[in-house]
Amino acid sequence: MINLIIETNESFIEMVKQPPNSLWFIIMIAIGVSLFSSTLNKVLVDHKQINRQQKVIQRHNEKKKELFDVAEKNPKKYAKQYRKWLRRDASIQKMQRSMSMSRLKPTCITFLPMLIFFYVVRGIYTGESGVQFPVGKLVMNPMQEFPSFITGILRSEWYSAIRNLYIDEGWIGFTGYYFLCSISLSTMIQKLLGISRPTGQAGGAGGMGGMFDTKAQMDLPDPKDLM
Repeated sequence: MINLIIETNESFIEMVKQPPNSLWFIIMIAIGVSLFSSTLNKVLVDHKQINRQQKVIQRHNEKKKELFDVAEKNPKKYAKQYRKWLRRDASIQKMQRSMSMSRLKPTCITFLPMLIFFYVVRGIYTGESGVQFPVGKLVMNPMQEFPSFITGILRSEWYSAIRNLYIDEGWIGFTGYYFLCSISLSTMIQKLLGISRPTGQAGGAGGMGGMFDTKAQMDLPDPKDLM
């Protein structure tokens, strides 16, 4: 019985190693992992509360940008509003830390099991030399489109008496193909479960827009320096 199980596992592994079986198997893994992590995220994280907090943070950051204009036009008015904003900022920072800790709950639970799981699965698609077997071919050639540090991660090679496959022709290994599948599937599953972040909101400084907003990143001037 044990030998039968071992032989079945070995034949299954050999089957999912080869394209196109490898493509579908990795897609199923990406769906399973995304569904599991997204469901855990939905259960452990209060997204309604986080969305409310994000709106409060966004308004706070908008007020900060307004204060820069007030500082230039009316330093006395700015001094009064600055003290009020500063008191509010302390509670906002506390709220941001709370949001970050809340979002980390699923990661704390899944990090180690996922690390072990991917170590095992990646081993299926990795040869004795440490180079991954090709599982899929991209429309664009990674060697021509991506920087070297990315092609190093995507690197895959397969040598045989019939034909050799390698990344120079656009073939990528498990890591690269899973990454591409995971990005698209995770976004779709999160939207279906209603846990995707609203556009322009992402905790920190009012979302992705805040990352490129100079005023949102700058410190407000001290009123004493304006007098």
